[in-house]
Amino acid sequence: MNPKPATQPIKILQRTYHLPVLTGDSLKQLQASIQNRQQAIRTGEEIVVVQVQQQEQVPGGLLGLGRKTVTRTIRQRQRKPLDMQQRFQYLEAQIRDYDVLLRLLKQHRVAYQRFFLDLSKEVQQLIETKCQQMAALEAKRQQIETQAQAKGNQGLLAMTLSQKRQVIDSLLMLDKAAVLMLKKVSLISEGIAKLTQDSELSKQVLENMMAELRDYREAIVLQRELDALQQEITQFTQVALDLEHYLQQYLGPFQALIEDAAQVDGQLAQTVEEIRNLAEDLMGAQGGWFDVAGAEQLTESLLTLEVARIQKQERLGDALEMAGRERLTGQFRAANLSDRAVAAVEIGEQIAAIQGHVQRQLVGLQGTMTVEIEAEIEADPDLGAGFYGLSATSEPITFELPKQGGTLELVPVPAGELVMVKGSHRVQVPEFSMGKFPVTQRQYQAIIGQNPSKFGDNPEHPVETVTWHQAMAFCRKLTKLLQLTDQVITLPSETMWEWAAREAENSSLTYAVSNDLDQVGWYKENSSRTTHPVGQKDANKLGIHDMSGNVWEWCQDNWASSTNELSQDGKPLLKGGDNTLRAVRGGSWFDYAVICSSGNRDFYDPGCSYGNQGFRVVLLPVGFVP
Repeated sequence: MNPKPATQPIKILQRTYHLPVLTGDSLKQLQASIQNRQQAIRTGEEIVVVQVQQQEQVPGGLLGLGRKTVTRTIRQRQRKPLDMQQRFQYLEAQIRDYDVLLRLLKQHRVAYQRFFLDLSKEVQQLIETKCQQMAALEAKRQQIETQAQAKGNQGLLAMTLSQKRQVIDSLLMLDKAAVLMLKKVSLISEGIAKLTQDSELSKQVLENMMAELRDYREAIVLQRELDALQQEITQFTQVALDLEHYLQQYLGPFQALIEDAAQVDGQLAQTVEEIRNLAEDLMGAQGGWFDVAGAEQLTESLLTLEVARIQKQERLGDALEMAGRERLTGQFRAANLSDRAVAAVEIGEQIAAIQGHVQRQLVGLQGTMTVEIEAEIEADPDLGAGFYGLSATSEPITFELPKQGGTLELVPVPAGELVMVKGSHRVQVPEFSMGKFPVTQRQYQAIIGQNPSKFGDNPEHPVETVTWHQAMAFCRKLTKLLQLTDQVITLPSETMWEWAAREAENSSLTYAVSNDLDQVGWYKENSSRTTHPVGQKDANKLGIHDMSGNVWEWCQDNWASSTNELSQDGKPLLKGGDNTLRAVRGGSWFDYAVICSSGNRDFYDPGCSYGNQGFRVVLLPVGFVP
């Protein structure tokens, strides 16, 4: 399984994506290995470190007046001749190193293809949202226009006609900007995809040459023995115009990685030359057998390898340059249309046409990307492990909140079977994303416009003194502000909460992360009778903080006295149980340690609010919760 790479955030439009950090460290190590091996192939010698016994005369005897002999072990670097078998092993190791290079490029290719696929989906969602908003505004405009016609108000009619021109202009811009952005995404994605094709070609050339040389292997060995031995519509338009420049800083490291890969190719080209020299050296005296059988093919292969190396260096630059040439074209304004022509335009038809236009662009682009990604992962399942976009929740999700609300971070929680601590009730929990921290006072203030907290002296403290109803209202308003259409922000079910607290693996630890509550949470013995800033204590394996102590956290469920009443599919209990009470989890700064365990359950009246009651949110698909 591949190690999970570090990631860096990149924000485009409304989402923050997480891409693998692209560094050339792995390639530099690969290069050093290839260079050392290259030297050994060229000289026919390898450098080895050996331990040597060395005798020295040192003072000894009574009062140190005499001399005695001591033996010391020292390490020395020595040159050791390579036999024919070892030289072949070194050459074959060069081929294996090229496989490592190719795999590295494929991993990053899959990560970037997934990024571009998700970006295209965000464009699709944004277009749908803007079209819906435009349709709603047009309906209001038509209503005002109808009233103006009834009253014969010519001034108002002129104003509504001008507004219709503005609607037409906005729709034209939206259509062209969306198509422009998708075209650029396609160009850059295609350029990255071709990188691995170039490396595949280089690898194939080397493998073919080695295969040809292996045909002579036994004869060469025998002869030796005989002789001596690789943003909103305007903002959105601006992002589309400058996408290639915006991505340049993120793809720059990828270009550096490509340059490193090209250097590796150069080293491998030298290896090919050494193969040729080796063959000529070994067989040149035997009537030119190898020259007749393979010299022309070797020369052609060397040229092919060099061409592939040069192409690789230019691929990304070419793709960004082509994307930069794409510009918005056509007439953006409806100013040249007559009043009669503007009045005749059916906005609903225009919106439908734009949606259809963008959808046709998306179908081909997303279809191609999806097929390519699935083919890569099917051929090598490990390519998808730990990289961007493995599943809907495989990477952290961040949302920038308005009004200086900071960043809302959500952590992926994988699906699995929860065996609850109380009652051993079994639940099939789906994958979801959960808030990395409880909702803070800063975040609540930004969304709701007020801070009800008793301990309101620090915006990074968890918000508290909130009722269940207020917590749900926060979730609904945030979902609307973020313009989410296929997902919702809401409170977790009780089973989701326990699954996340127990690290999505039924951890037997008493508290989230540890059996030592001082390590992970604020409670009666260490809190000084107050809340504390979120994230100061250790996170669990999923990266979630403050699941034990600090504040109680509202769950969406009605209270059930027995866990057997809870849903077995991870959904909250909304029908059944006691609907006058709501479940809470996690304990608080006010409670003893035993109350803060991951399996402990409790409840409150949904209308009550205390200084130790807060909440955290989850991100779920629309329809999962009624």
